Amino acid sequence: LPPILITEPGDRYYGVLQDPFGLEVLRTGTVRANPNRFFSHLALTTWFEQVPFILPLRSPIDRLYGTAALARIGIQLLLLYLLARLVSNRKRIRDHNFLLAALLILPLFQTFGFNRQMGLLDMSITYCFFYALPLGVLLLFLQPFLSSTMHGEALRFSRIKAGLWILLIPVIALSGPLLPGIVAVLLLLFFGIPLLSTKSLPGAWQKWSLRPIELLLAILLGIATLYSLYLGTFNLENPDQSVPGLGQRYLQLPEGLWKLWSNKLGLPLLSFLLLINTLIIRRQFKGPNGRHIRSIIRYAMLFALLYCLLLPLGGYRDYRADIIRYDTFLPVTIALLLSYALSAFFLLKQHFFVGKNGYRLLLALSLLVFTAADQKQDRHYRCERSALEILSRSTEPVVKLQQSCPILRWNSVERPEDSERVGRLLYFWEITDEPKRFYQERPSQ
Repeated sequence: LPPILITEPGDRYYGVLQDPFGLEVLRTGTVRANPNRFFSHLALTTWFEQVPFILPLRSPIDRLYGTAALARIGIQLLLLYLLARLVSNRKRIRDHNFLLAALLILPLFQTFGFNRQMGLLDMSITYCFFYALPLGVLLLFLQPFLSSTMHGEALRFSRIKAGLWILLIPVIALSGPLLPGIVAVLLLLFFGIPLLSTKSLPGAWQKWSLRPIELLLAILLGIATLYSLYLGTFNLENPDQSVPGLGQRYLQLPEGLWKLWSNKLGLPLLSFLLLINTLIIRRQFKGPNGRHIRSIIRYAMLFALLYCLLLPLGGYRDYRADIIRYDTFLPVTIALLLSYALSAFFLLKQHFFVGKNGYRLLLALSLLVFTAADQKQDRHYRCERSALEILSRSTEPVVKLQQSCPILRWNSVERPEDSERVGRLLYFWEITDEPKRFYQERPSQ
């Protein structure tokens, strides 16, 4: 089990929970932490306020880790279901096509192994609520549109479904930091490419083939995204004047991409599989089905390129100087994963092609590599848990901990006063019988 790594409830984040849609920010011009991420904060806060007291476990520490584990499992199952459904075009979990798609995707989740290169769920449960969960909600919203594009299904929206999808729009706009950029690129691809290819609005309208309700959803999503982007300009965590210039940030993109790419085997292996799939389809399946798969891959790669080109506009942080990191790269990882899984699924469903047995062997060995790489790494978990056990048993108001690993924080605590908020959290979860402060030994160099 990965360590908890919940950031303690800093005072600067309370404001967003009291002003869900940022209206007070707009009225007063107040700069506030994460003003456009209300639903991520709400989901994280509500989950860890309520679920620990529901779980039928005796130990409060077990309940805390169980709460985090349930969230991770739920988010992973959501992503796995949506991705496998997109690839297989099947809704039923027991359908053999759905299971085949899930088998192609599951080893690539990488809880440990290649997590810091291509993991869909971060080791930090906080990041899961701000990155993976919002992406799951966005994939749910996009499911009908992507299924229509990938499998030629007609878009069908009943009034009830349309109403539910409209309710999802503010959730998408006011959640994780990645969604506004993703939506902007998707809308550009969905509307801009047909317009450029036909050179006239009526021709593009025919290509869209949208009913009024579907066009309304796209327009509302675009407006909500623009609002979120504007609201984000009031974010207290935006870089200050010391941020490198825009040109310098773009020059840092290749370096960040290379560092991510060359860090471990995961992304190169995934890209290699996608390349092999594309070459086989290009050479041996020149009919409409093969051309359709290659077209989807081209659009996915174009999405990845445009998304990366947007990152320097808002992705710079002091702790992320190269801009591209495994977390900001997550939409590209999903685009690569979907392209690989769709093309592999297509090839495996063919009755025959030259080299099919060799391809099956290559695919099986590659999935074994991903599975073998994802070995449990529980050193940090054991360190954090042992510290929580000591705090729960201690009768002292201030406790010195021998463990140097972070405890419900990003960093270790060297001064007791820096642990007050964590102490209140531990008391709230009944891990301690009173709010305690603690400090830790400096990590050994």
